[in-house]
Amino acid sequence: MTTGCTYSTSKAKPLAVLKSTATTFPSGPQAYVQYDNLTLYSVPSTVTTLTASTANATHSGQISLAWNPVATATAYLIERAPSAGGPYSQIGETSTTTFFDNELLAGQTYFYRVKASNPVYTAASYSPISSASPYLPANVNGWRYTYFSTEQNSGSSADMADPDDDGIPNLLEYALGLSPLVSNTPTTRPHTQIQTVDNASTLTFTFTRNTAATDTQLTVETTSTLSGMWSQMNPLLPDNQVSVENNTPASGIQTITVKDTHPISNANQRYMRLRVTKP
Repeated sequence: MTTGCTYSTSKAKPLAVLKSTATTFPSGPQAYVQYDNLTLYSVPSTVTTLTASTANATHSGQISLAWNPVATATAYLIERAPSAGGPYSQIGETSTTTFFDNELLAGQTYFYRVKASNPVYTAASYSPISSASPYLPANVNGWRYTYFSTEQNSGSSADMADPDDDGIPNLLEYALGLSPLVSNTPTTRPHTQIQTVDNASTLTFTFTRNTAATDTQLTVETTSTLSGMWSQMNPLLPDNQVSVENNTPASGIQTITVKDTHPISNANQRYMRLRVTKP
């Protein structure tokens, strides 16, 4: 009795054995078959470790995935869902053990699972589920992506654009902790008022500050005439401040009031303004 197996041949790439059988041949002359470039595949085991995170992300809206290798796998199928219970949809396939998911919505949590495969078989089950929210850098690009889903400093997301038409450009909205998509009311915008400071009537300037906007520089400028020179002061120095309210009107936002360098009694008119720049 001689046993054999079914097979297919190819000169272009390794063979994939689709199935193996045992066959009994009738007695008689025997022949031998030589196998070249033969690859045997077995069912891949399950991916046991999957990590979704922003640890290796390089730009806004990105989540990185990593998992353990499976010896008999030649590819991995990546699926994503908006909740742990699904529904899941395949978003990619890779031969490596890492994958980057891009252009995701800021603030959304995404759930992932991975299944190993090869040209013949697919693993019987998926990896454990892992979840993460997209990476957002702690700078104006992360803020820009949150509101405009892009890091591009152009169009409606440009620093000097004013998509909500409230007279406050995007860079200033970022520094003040305001929304660039909602027109701000006079009470939420920077404003001046006359207060008694050090027993003298003094012009003061009140504004909000986004404490996370460390990639911007705030400068308050004062003058007695709009056609004259403007003097500058650092509004974060205690000596220039009248008051500072932390986490007001929201977490991570300060409300700061600074005082003019000259009392009202020493000038017929005084002006104050806020300048925001990126160092």
